[in-house]
Amino acid sequence: MAGTTSKGLRYPTAGDNPAVHTDILNLATDVDTELNDYLTTATAASTYITAATAATNDSVVTTNLLLGGM
Repeated sequence: MAGTTSKGLRYPTAGDNPAVHTDILNLATDVDTELNDYLTTATAASTYITAATAATNDSVVTTNLLLGGM
């Protein structure tokens, strides 16, 4: 029975039958799953500015530039 890390990544234990190809496949699958979850979470919590906020910021900058920074 494979062991599992706190992040859910599987690894072989001393009692497992040697199966390097299966262990590498399990690790690759676990890493792919973790990266997919990370990308989904990172995209949802993105710090990129929204189009509405960008338009507001552009008009503030333009107004300040035209008024000489008043």
